Amino acid sequence: MQVKTLIEALQKMNPDEEVCALLYTKQEFDYSPDDEVELTTDAWNKICQEFDEMPFADIWESISMAVTDYVKEKV
Repeated sequence: MQVKTLIEALQKMNPDEEVCALLYTKQEFDYSPDDEVELTTDAWNKICQEFDEMPFADIWESISMAVTDYVKEKV
């Protein structure tokens, strides 16, 4: 996802609302210039595209379980 797409989505939300978010950039996974390999921008873009298409069942399940732990009945 491009930053501009994320910004557009966030601008539609209530700025006081709490959200769960995961955000990673290429720099966090990049190699040192001294290494024998490199993570190219093209490769990182492909990884991001694949990541956007992945099902997030495990994350969804973990959040759903936490919601169940904290949910309370309406009075």
